[in-house]
Amino acid sequence: MDNLDTCILASFIGDSFSLAPHWNYNASKLTRLYGRLTDFVDLPEDTYHSNRVSGDFTHYGDQTLWLLDHISRKRQFDIDSFRFQWEEAMRGYDGYFDGASQDTLSNLRDGMRRTPSTSNDLAGASRIAPLLLAENLKDEADLVWAAREQTRMTHGDDQVIDSAEFFMRVTVRVLAGEEVLPALRAVASRSFEALPAKEWSQKAESLLKTDTTNAIVKLGQTCHVDHAFPATLYLLKKYSHSLEEALIENAMAGGDSAARGMLLGMVLGASLGREAIPERWVQATKEASSIQEQIHSLLPVHRFGTLKFDFKNRAGVRLSGRLEQPEGPPKGMALFAHCFTCSKEIAAASRITREMARKGFMVLRFDFTGLGNSDGDFANTGFSANVEDLLDAAAALEAHVRQPVTLLVGHSLGGAAVLSAATKLPHLKGVATIGAPADPGHVVHLFQDALPEVKANGKADITLAGRPFTISNSLVEDLTRGDHVQTLSRLALPVLLLHAPEDQTVGVEHADYLEERLSGPVSKMLLEGANHLLTRNEDAEFTAQIISLWSMRHE
Repeated sequence: MDNLDTCILASFIGDSFSLAPHWNYNASKLTRLYGRLTDFVDLPEDTYHSNRVSGDFTHYGDQTLWLLDHISRKRQFDIDSFRFQWEEAMRGYDGYFDGASQDTLSNLRDGMRRTPSTSNDLAGASRIAPLLLAENLKDEADLVWAAREQTRMTHGDDQVIDSAEFFMRVTVRVLAGEEVLPALRAVASRSFEALPAKEWSQKAESLLKTDTTNAIVKLGQTCHVDHAFPATLYLLKKYSHSLEEALIENAMAGGDSAARGMLLGMVLGASLGREAIPERWVQATKEASSIQEQIHSLLPVHRFGTLKFDFKNRAGVRLSGRLEQPEGPPKGMALFAHCFTCSKEIAAASRITREMARKGFMVLRFDFTGLGNSDGDFANTGFSANVEDLLDAAAALEAHVRQPVTLLVGHSLGGAAVLSAATKLPHLKGVATIGAPADPGHVVHLFQDALPEVKANGKADITLAGRPFTISNSLVEDLTRGDHVQTLSRLALPVLLLHAPEDQTVGVEHADYLEERLSGPVSKMLLEGANHLLTRNEDAEFTAQIISLWSMRHE
C-alpha cells in the first residue's frame, strides 16, 4: 500500500493516541496511571481537553482535520480560503483554545488578516500532513511554501515556520524512498534562516543511548520549539524502525506529546507504511474511517513524482516498490518488471517508468522477492514466483488507486514474466516486452558453469554483474519447466516486442520466435544502437515513448 495515505492517517493517530496523557509533565504519574501506555485510554479528570473522550483529537488534530476537509473539498490548498474556513470553525469551537489560536482569532477580528500570534509552539508546524494531497502543490518547493504559510497563519515565530519546512522536506524525501535517518541528516545540513537544525539534531543524537523519558526531559517536554523540535528528532532517530514504539515512548515521556506525535506519525508513516499502525489504534480513532475516505478520494488524481509503495505478496513477504505518477489523471495503470537478478533501481527501470509517467501513465516498479530492497530469499524463488509477485503487485495497485492495471511492461526475464502473468489479469489491454527471451530457461546460460554444483549440492553461490547470488536446484527447475510456449499460445492481447538487434545477452531471434507464437496482434520494433540493459539514457527514453504511444492506441 502506498505510504502517502499512511503518512497522513498516522499523523492523526499520533495526535489521538496522545490525547489522554497530553500536557502531563510528570512522567512518573503517567506510569502510575497507565503502566505502559499501549492502547487508547480514557482521559483523566484533570485533562485540558474536558470536552473530549478517548479516540477524539486534541485541538492540533482538529485543526489538521479542517485542513484535510479544505483540501478534500477544493482539491487544492488556498491559504486565504483556508484562513477564512479556520476562522469560521474556530468561532464555534468547543475544544481547547491555546494562546496561538486566541491571538490569531483576535487579530482576525480586528481586521489584521495576515498578522499571526507570536507563539513559538512546534504545534503550528505539526498540522501539515494533508498538504501532501493538494493538486496544486506539485513539487517540493510548492509543498514547502504551503507548509510555511499554513504555519505562519497562526504561529509567527520564524523557528516554528522553519520547522514546518524542515519536516515537510524530510517527509518528501522519505516518501520518495529515502530512509528516515539519511533524510534527517540531509535536511538538517541545510541552512535555515532561524532554525539551528544541525545543532539541535546533534543535541538529540548525543542522547540516543539515554533512557527515552530522561532524554526527553533533558531536551525539554514543553511545546516550545527549542524543546519540542530536538525531542521529536530524538524520537525519530531512536525509533525509526517502529511507529508503534515511537508513539508509545513519546506519550510516556509526557509534555506536549500531541505535537511531537503528529510529526512522528507523518514521517514514520511515510517510511514504514500501513502495517506499522496497529489496527486496534485505527479502530479506536473515531474519525479514522472518514479520514481514510477523504484521503482515498484524493489519491487517484494526486500526482507527486516518485512515491514509495511497499506491499506484501501472497506469501506475506514485503516487496519494495516505487510508484511513478503523472501530472494529471493517468492515461493508464502499468506495472514494470525488471530483468533477472536486477532491481527496480536499475537505470533502465527508473528511466523508462519516469518517462512513461511524463507521458501520462501511473507506473509501479518493484523488486521481486529476495532482490533489491524486497524481503525474502532469492534462492527459494523462481520464474513462477516472479509471476505471482506481478499478480500481487497488480492487486495492491488496484486496491490503492481503485483502478485496474491495464498495461504490463517487462525487461529481459521480466518480459517473459509479464507474458505469463498477462493471461491472469482480466482488465489488461496490452503487454510490452524489452529484450525478452522466448523461454525463461534462456537465463540459465548466465550460470551454466555452476549447474554441476547445483545438481550435486542442491545449490551454488555465483556472481552475476559483480553481485553474489545463491542459485538453487528448485530455481533452475522452475526456469526450465518448458510450459512457456503454451502460455504464449493462449495470450490474445496486443503485444509490443522491443528488441535491440545488437543485443549480446538475448539475441534478436528471440523476438522473432515470440512474434511467431503469440496468438494476438503483435507489433515489433528494433531498438537500433541500444544494448540489452538500455544503459544509454536516450535509448531508455525512446523506449518509454514508443511504449506510451503504442499502449494509448489500445486504451
